[in-house]
Amino acid sequence: MSHRAHRFCKVRHLAAVGLSLTLGGCAAGSSSSGARDATVPGGSLPPGPESRAVEVHGLALYSDPGINLHHFLYQWALSEAELSPKDYRTPWEIPEKADLPKLTPEERDTWAAAVAKYRDHAVQESLLFDRALLIFRADLLPGDQGKTPFLDRLRQRVDNEDLKRLRTLREAFEAAEEIYRRHWWVAHRQSNETWIAAVIPHLETYGAALAAGLAEAYGGMAPEGPSRVDVSVYTHVLGAYTTDGPHLTITSREESYQKYWALEMVYHELSHDERMIGAVSDALRQTFGALDQRPPRDLWHVILFHSAGELTRQTLARDGIDYVPYGERWGLWTRNRRWGALRQQVVAHWQPYLEGQTDRATAIEALTAALAKSD
Repeated sequence: MSHRAHRFCKVRHLAAVGLSLTLGGCAAGSSSSGARDATVPGGSLPPGPESRAVEVHGLALYSDPGINLHHFLYQWALSEAELSPKDYRTPWEIPEKADLPKLTPEERDTWAAAVAKYRDHAVQESLLFDRALLIFRADLLPGDQGKTPFLDRLRQRVDNEDLKRLRTLREAFEAAEEIYRRHWWVAHRQSNETWIAAVIPHLETYGAALAAGLAEAYGGMAPEGPSRVDVSVYTHVLGAYTTDGPHLTITSREESYQKYWALEMVYHELSHDERMIGAVSDALRQTFGALDQRPPRDLWHVILFHSAGELTRQTLARDGIDYVPYGERWGLWTRNRRWGALRQQVVAHWQPYLEGQTDRATAIEALTAALAKSD
């Protein structure tokens, strides 16, 4: 989610990866549970421009055409969908719509049909939590990168409806693939590579310290890596999201993900890995559980958001850089009043711990006492 002196790591370019799609674990025979166990064939179009990757401090940054196309179609379709008034998602503006007159009539019809399939079979569901969308994105990745124990369990649970949606999305993706290459991929790739080139020096200089500092603050450990970071012009409506792996997807377009905010938000997203933030979630469940209560919804996320911003600020301040964290600069705490109220307690009781004035257990206990419901 979200709008987020050290040794220099050797930067190396990885092998090219073509744009193709294979939906694994979805199949033709049925079982008593309704799960499927076969493969939906992948695309037959020839590979396009390579997927560029750079490794630095346990991160592998990619500009992948398949990942970019998938999110482009999703956001274009979302901009044309009828959403519930309660839907929190604000569709992105799609300036590429101005290019439609440049397409041939046949291309426009094909693109519109692909967008319609995404509108009807994708955008009503969450990129973060929907089983079919998680599998679809994972199966865009090369080799074994889209195979994790969590994703393998999801594939085991694919049902008839999932299979239908996966096939429909594959058809839309393949139909749109060549049009995307011809009209938009070059500009999107340039946007991504510009973002990567800008963030690499920040990651090289501060990444190791931030990863270690956040892991220590949470009481967890940083993933061994390399963790995949897909840089995409379009992503989740909030600008970035992380799924099992960890697999990060982050926007190259939004202003709030540029400059040092890019540094903060990369490590904000990495913090979502269970090995990082899991110890905080466990501690909150224990302290609130001792009172027969549950922690306030999203308290762990507010702690994560504040910690990533604060440790980025502290790290940059050592080099004389005055930095305003993402949440403050982009109005998160005022825009989301519930989160803003939780953050007030986090500042009061967790911030002293981040400043070395108390220990983690004491900070968690103080937060629990402040937020626990009275009888």
